[in-house]
Amino acid sequence: MNFFHTFEVIGLNESPLVMIIISLVLLLVLLLASEHLLRKTSRVAVEQLQQIEKQLSEYRDYTVYLKSKDRLGLMQRLDSILESIRFLRIFRLLISQQQKEIIQTSLLKTNELISFISKFTPEYTKREVERHQDFFAGKVFDKDQLAVTVGRSAVQVEAARSALPQTPDYLFS
Repeated sequence: MNFFHTFEVIGLNESPLVMIIISLVLLLVLLLASEHLLRKTSRVAVEQLQQIEKQLSEYRDYTVYLKSKDRLGLMQRLDSILESIRFLRIFRLLISQQQKEIIQTSLLKTNELISFISKFTPEYTKREVERHQDFFAGKVFDKDQLAVTVGRSAVQVEAARSALPQTPDYLFS
């Protein structure tokens, strides 16, 4: 059965006008479906950003150490969100001005969170040294020793013990 046979049955023929109308209706349906998909993608990205921001809130003052494994997981999630935002920006002609602003805000927030995570360890180290000046006063530490001292990672401590035999034991306690 021919697609256009249905139109012949109801009295329509294969005229150019019918073809144009059918094409316009299909285009409208596709545009509406695309707009819905774009809004949903935007909403999911915003929700994920809010979850990550909430998760990072306890680390913002640099008093709690954010483990390497957790940083890596968060960076992967943020990379995924960044890809979604890039996808949305491709179709900016199909979305409202409000959605464009949400996407732009999400892009800025994603970049800010990526920056925070990327700079976390050096900033945490700096703050720990400032908080515990009495411990660090008069002692010379190289980068690795300092990372072990403030990082509080059992894996780092064991690696440092074997790699840095000259490191005093008080660093590992």
